[in-house]
Amino acid sequence: MSVAGHSPIEFLSLTRLPAFFPLFLTIGRHSATTNIIWSVLITEMFLIFFDWVSYLFFIDLFAYPEVTVTRPFVGPWSHMSDMDNAIHVLGWEKWRVGWLDETGDATGKTLTRVAKPTVATPIVDSDYTISATDADCDTVKLVAIEVGDRLYYTAEYRRQSNLDTDLPDAGVVITKANEHINQGEGPVIVQESDMTAGNLDDAPFTINAPRNLFDDIGSGVNIEVTSMDANEAQIRLNYALPPTENDVYVSDINERWKSEDVWVDAPDVGGNFEADPLAVIDTDEQPVVGELNKVYGRVRNQGHADATNFEVHLEIREPWGAGGPWRSLRIENVPLLQGTDTDDTAYHLISADWYPVGDIHSCVRLSVEGVANDVDLANNWTQENISQFTTTRGSPFEPVTTRFEVENPYTETITVIFKLDGLPSSWSYIVTPERLTIPANGIGSAQITLQPHETAPLCSNEVITVAAYTPRVDTLKQLGAITLQVGLKNPASITAESRLVCGQADPKSTEALTYRPVYIQECVIHTQGCTDPALPNTQVAVVYTAPDGTTQVHYVTTDEHGCYVDTLSVAEPGRWETEVVLEEDDCREGAAAPTGTVDVPPTLCGGPLWCCWILLVLVVAVIATLLWLARLLCGIKSATLPFLIALLVTIVLIWLILARCDVMLGWLLLVIGAAILLAVLIICFTRLAPCFGSGRESTRA
Repeated sequence: MSVAGHSPIEFLSLTRLPAFFPLFLTIGRHSATTNIIWSVLITEMFLIFFDWVSYLFFIDLFAYPEVTVTRPFVGPWSHMSDMDNAIHVLGWEKWRVGWLDETGDATGKTLTRVAKPTVATPIVDSDYTISATDADCDTVKLVAIEVGDRLYYTAEYRRQSNLDTDLPDAGVVITKANEHINQGEGPVIVQESDMTAGNLDDAPFTINAPRNLFDDIGSGVNIEVTSMDANEAQIRLNYALPPTENDVYVSDINERWKSEDVWVDAPDVGGNFEADPLAVIDTDEQPVVGELNKVYGRVRNQGHADATNFEVHLEIREPWGAGGPWRSLRIENVPLLQGTDTDDTAYHLISADWYPVGDIHSCVRLSVEGVANDVDLANNWTQENISQFTTTRGSPFEPVTTRFEVENPYTETITVIFKLDGLPSSWSYIVTPERLTIPANGIGSAQITLQPHETAPLCSNEVITVAAYTPRVDTLKQLGAITLQVGLKNPASITAESRLVCGQADPKSTEALTYRPVYIQECVIHTQGCTDPALPNTQVAVVYTAPDGTTQVHYVTTDEHGCYVDTLSVAEPGRWETEVVLEEDDCREGAAAPTGTVDVPPTLCGGPLWCCWILLVLVVAVIATLLWLARLLCGIKSATLPFLIALLVTIVLIWLILARCDVMLGWLLLVIGAAILLAVLIICFTRLAPCFGSGRESTRA
């Protein structure tokens, strides 16, 4: 068996380890052949070492336990993605480690590479034969079609036999391989046939329509599976390069540290978001810690040609800084993004959920990968620093302090210095440490404190950039930057007091009035407070959270003294929470009062009026059930069906009360007991049951 025909793990387990056992037994019994045996052992151990070294150089395709990936790039088609099943790795991976020989010849070798044609010389009806990946033969195992700089479409034939027995399907597997992408970030992506979207189990292309054709109009690559048998498959390539090029881009401002194509939609006080994400693109909303926020990225195409079949990545770095690890938020495949000649307003919008924890001053990166025929690859990524700060005027303004990280991309220790741009001349700052020493490929952290001058104008917003540099030969190399947005605002606070009033005709009245009957009791949460300083005619949000977690938001306006009053009628018993929020504006900071709680007592019916009606119907149902049971026991066969119906209705009503009404169990048992007692009295003192009570006496007479 050759290494090219098997994955390293399977090759090791099936061809190396079993050979040791007879060799060890032979050493003990035939000392004359010891030298030969030791030579074989050393050879075997070297091959094992070679296998494992090669194994380490494979691209990481998320074969980690207890790790959830943003999207399954290769699914079950590589051993590196599914280590539980001994199957082959992808042909592109074998090409990377040298297990496939790149020659450019069409026959007799293990790899055929097709160069990107020119517009004037398209490839027309070019046929290629591919042997099965698991076959142990020195024939073509992979066709690699160049569509860009280190960007390829590859085709290989996979069948469910030998080492690939555990594959979910058979056919020609087509991948898009981008050598510019780092391991673990989707350098190779299996292309799906026209079957189940998002399910890579049926990804291979076969001879049956519509699974026989792969067509990417953006790159001009068209691959058709023309035949398949037990040993090989044949594909036909048509490759007509589009006459024009696209230019997929994301815009950036301030050297990629600010972008108009990346933004955050923070939830309002009720947890809601804008219906149109573009409505908040220029608002610079500040994320809300501990709650769901939306992160958006916009990708456009200013080229003349449409772009097809490429990836959009949305990532975040927490905490923010000029370095540190990125975490993937979302990855999407874009089947089509029209160019200016087709639709100059076209865009692709990607969104992701984000739950900030603690330090919300983070960095979002938006990038596009794998665009064929892109005229400018330099504008395919950007990032946005989420870095709003608020400082309020006191004696003097409060200082703004934040930390950040810097990553050393070099293999030697470096010294990092910092430069500030946009700092008002009257402000002061402190960077700790002033110089940062970072070991090779390490990460260092620093802290900056900004102090606005006491005469700085209120309602202004200052944008300050902190850039990190390191000396390289005869120049300074910029490693990254962070942007701070500091708003100078007036301080504010708000108070809130919530109390529960049940049964009064006017819940705002302080005079005690007559209470309503307990079975139709309604309660009102009464919330009031004031702002400090007094802010007349200012909108305040009062958020009510029910015991089941649902929320209601009331917006009220303060009076001339900056005070407010709000009420909410409630029927659901349990603990209600109230939160009062004063949202910030350009000149005033936001404020929130401590969360208040009120306990709404249950009514005798366990909730609203309809629960009382259900209890009343339950009494009737219990009585009817017992009456029809008594008649059935008296031998009246016609009472069977009415008894079963009454019993079923009784059971359903009891379940409904327990599930939907917060009735006390003791009270429910008391009601059922009273119904049983009433039914017994009816049975005993009427003639409805001929063999019980008065009915029995009437029968005897």
